Amino acid sequence: MMFLAGIVLLICLALILRRTGSLDSLGKSTSPPIADTSPPPELAEMRPEEKPMDGYIGSESCRECHEDNHKSWHASYHRTMTQTADPATMIGDFKDVTLSIQGTNKVQQFHLRQNDEYSWIEFLTDKELVPGPSGIPTAFPVVMTTGSHHMQVYWMGLGPGRTVGLLPFAFLREDQRWIPRRSAFLNFPINNVSLETGKWDNACIRCHTTGGRPNTVRSEAHTYFDSGTSEYGISCESCHGKAAEHVDTWRQAKASGTAPAIDPIVNPVDLSHDLSAQVCGSCHSAMIYHQDGIPHVPGQSLDTNVFELMDVNQRTRDYFANYYRGGDDTKEDVEFTVDMLMNGTFWSDGQTRLVGREYTGVRKSACHTQGTLSCTSCHKLHKSKNDPRSLPEWADDQLATGMRKNAACTQCHDAEKFAAVEHTHHRSSSSGSQCMNCHMPHTNYGLLKAARTHSITSPSVRETLDTSRPNACNLCHLDKTMSWTAKHLDEWYAIKSPALESPWTATAASIVGALRGDASVRALIAWHYGWEPAQTTSSGTQWIPPMLTLLMDDEYDAVRYIADRSLESIKGYENTGYDFIAPRPKRHDAIREIMGRWNEFAPANLTNRPEILILPNGEIDTTAVDSHIANRDNRPVSIHE
Repeated sequence: MMFLAGIVLLICLALILRRTGSLDSLGKSTSPPIADTSPPPELAEMRPEEKPMDGYIGSESCRECHEDNHKSWHASYHRTMTQTADPATMIGDFKDVTLSIQGTNKVQQFHLRQNDEYSWIEFLTDKELVPGPSGIPTAFPVVMTTGSHHMQVYWMGLGPGRTVGLLPFAFLREDQRWIPRRSAFLNFPINNVSLETGKWDNACIRCHTTGGRPNTVRSEAHTYFDSGTSEYGISCESCHGKAAEHVDTWRQAKASGTAPAIDPIVNPVDLSHDLSAQVCGSCHSAMIYHQDGIPHVPGQSLDTNVFELMDVNQRTRDYFANYYRGGDDTKEDVEFTVDMLMNGTFWSDGQTRLVGREYTGVRKSACHTQGTLSCTSCHKLHKSKNDPRSLPEWADDQLATGMRKNAACTQCHDAEKFAAVEHTHHRSSSSGSQCMNCHMPHTNYGLLKAARTHSITSPSVRETLDTSRPNACNLCHLDKTMSWTAKHLDEWYAIKSPALESPWTATAASIVGALRGDASVRALIAWHYGWEPAQTTSSGTQWIPPMLTLLMDDEYDAVRYIADRSLESIKGYENTGYDFIAPRPKRHDAIREIMGRWNEFAPANLTNRPEILILPNGEIDTTAVDSHIANRDNRPVSIHE
């Protein structure tokens, strides 16, 4: 498609230049470097330069006075978002591993090697990706990593300059396995294999480093990348601003014994709620950059010459069209890509549908626009001394103590009124009594899972009809129809039901989403089938495996992965031998075995449940299944995390 053509063009340019650049010896070597080969002396020069400048001085300077805050930041996943590659920072298995991936025309293979200090990626195929004469394998050093919480990807130093390319595989931390990078994200299925040259410089550098300095070098002869950053990862100065003046001010104050009248550093907690939230929003939002290489200044408004927040409008469509347009793309190519990006970024009402864009959601919430909600209302970016949790526990979402429960909401809303059974209509001990399950349901997608929306709304049947976004009630009561939800919302909160027709009146809403929804909706439903509160609420789990097997044959890799993981959460299905990236015949063999188990495990009373497509004889209503799938929303979806 159009944006892929642009990426391929960048790769071709970079690889052509690679043959004539300063690192030419790596590209033409007939004996490629292996694990016990000494690294080239210019290894540090092969990755984007890490050098504080222009008022940035680095996180170590903060440690002098803020040791506790520095310690908790050092334990955060913000710090490890981008790191120099070495065995201590790399979670992937590089010990003599060969990886294969189906390309457009052939299988591409990569051999991973590692010694005590350095790692190499050796290309075993060459026609599409590797510079140099045909048939000559090439090896590149791993110079940088991205991610560490859920998965990690690896950048190779390709040259010339500081051009880096991405290994087309990701390592999943929980699974301890390699998967194709394209399978780690909810992307429109393609067989493209790319090193994504230029991606780090044009996208990742903005939010995965501190004080990034993107630099694309263009001349008549070639184009390459020579970017730099003040510090890898998301460090102190990302949130507090450049610290050089702050440090000088306090050192002078210490010498003179007089406290400064003005401290030039920014503490987001001390800002107004809207400017405080925008510190986080400089990365955690869907935005348009107006000036390359100018990081957001904490304390300033996001729209100060740098950013414009996206929405469902023509301005965003035009931006996508201009940013991703390639030289050979037709009008149809551009429109296809823009539609895919819009659909993968927003629900039709403008709510964001992907993780990492929480501020885009918050700014649509009345809690923020009419109240004083900011990110620091619930999140604690430095662990307090009196916090009993371990650093790893705190680092997972960096929430303040108690913010996973109703205290997050009752710090503003009256607990006696809104946390009471009279309001929730659920037992106080049930998941339905948790405010966030109703008002911040898991309707955002990312990192191979569902995540809570930050738009903070109330359950609405109308919104589901208008946007296809699942509502909170049916994400917990997976076996109930939308009519059931509408009836209760009317009885409990006087929310009048819109007119409902088939399939919403006869079939459980989760099944409608799983079989008819677009890829994002199918991924969300697959995740909820494995969500323990929903499993407990939805008449048990024994009706769920057949629905998951349908999703395990989905066109999108990520949907299959999530469905398999949810299936493994159900007793009796822990080890099925299913592999979501195996060839389709092997996946079908595993699915048949799973259905054999279901026929054995399904209870005798699981009969005549038309709302969950169970016939009177206990079998699946395959006619209804086929009818739902025939009406599926097949618009292409790519969630750009």
